[in-house]
Amino acid sequence: MISAQTARRAVWRPLWQLPRRFDLVLSLTRRELAARYKGSALGIAWAILTPVVMIVIFTIGHLQSKVWPEQFSMGLCALSFLWAITVERVSGIFAAIVKRDRLAG
Repeated sequence: MISAQTARRAVWRPLWQLPRRFDLVLSLTRRELAARYKGSALGIAWAILTPVVMIVIFTIGHLQSKVWPEQFSMGLCALSFLWAITVERVSGIFAAIVKRDRLAG
C-alpha cells in the first residue's frame, strides 16, 4: 500500500516538471488553439477576446455595486445573462456561416 505522502508526491511531480518543459507546453497549446479556432472568423483572437470582455462586464458590475450596492447581484446577473446571450448569438452566426460555406462548396 502506498503512503499518503508518496501519493501526494506522485500527483504533484508532473506539475513541478512543467516549467522545465515550457517549450512542449507552448507547442501543444498553440496546436490546440489553432485546431479549435480553425476556420473561425476571429481565430485565436476569440480566445483572448472572451475573457477580456468578461473582465469588462465584471468591472462594470463592480462599479455599479459602489453606486447601488443593494442591486449589485441583480446587475451582475443581468450583465452575465447579456454576455451569455451575446456569445451564443455570435457563435451561432459563425457556425451558420461555416455550415453554409461547406454546403455551397
